[in-house]
Amino acid sequence: MSVQKTMTIEDNAEGVEAVVNFLREHPSLLVEHPDLLSEMIIPHATGVATSLVERQVSVLREQVRQYKHQLQDLVEIATENGLLNERLHLLAVKLIESTDLASLIACIKRTLVSDFKADKIVLKILAEHSENKTEFVGLDWPEKNLFTEAFKQKKPLCGRLKEDQHKTMFADELPEYGSSVLIPLFGNDWSGLLTIGSQNPERYQEDMGTEILTQMADIVTLALNSHVNPNIEN
Repeated sequence: MSVQKTMTIEDNAEGVEAVVNFLREHPSLLVEHPDLLSEMIIPHATGVATSLVERQVSVLREQVRQYKHQLQDLVEIATENGLLNERLHLLAVKLIESTDLASLIACIKRTLVSDFKADKIVLKILAEHSENKTEFVGLDWPEKNLFTEAFKQKKPLCGRLKEDQHKTMFADELPEYGSSVLIPLFGNDWSGLLTIGSQNPERYQEDMGTEILTQMADIVTLALNSHVNPNIEN
């Protein structure tokens, strides 16, 4: 196995000489491009002691690196949010085009899995329905008390579900080590829960932003409103 040698200045003397000659011919280069100073290492001769100026430059250089990373993170977040807004728009369009309750529910699940990269979608509507007994769990749903906190906070909750919550929503269809989003729905005299599950434990974190999820809840609620009557069987 050959060991690759690290290139040093001495190994490229001609290149160094060319750079030196270029700087001599362009003495104002660093004035015209001050950003280069934050990346260059320029020792300050002070003997054994470390120069305060050199230390300050080192600290500033590290700050510049951190700012660059922060800016990159912000750009990535903005890009992701832009994509999510586009997907929300497409979700709204698809739900509007759904002609009946069955196609509407199927569209919600299919779109969230495909466009929002979820592994499992569970919808529970606290209302009665003569035919749909999967999503419609009735006004007196026995497991409602397991989700009191979600209904109380009236906003999406992210992270890992409690064991009894997980069993109620996913049974054995999703591993307990995964992560989930629990979205309460508040319609016209009805309520419900939209649960988005992922096998990835890092997919949904407790501290993640929920603005997009709140908008999603509004879209789904508005789409379901005309199909849900909590007092009369459909």
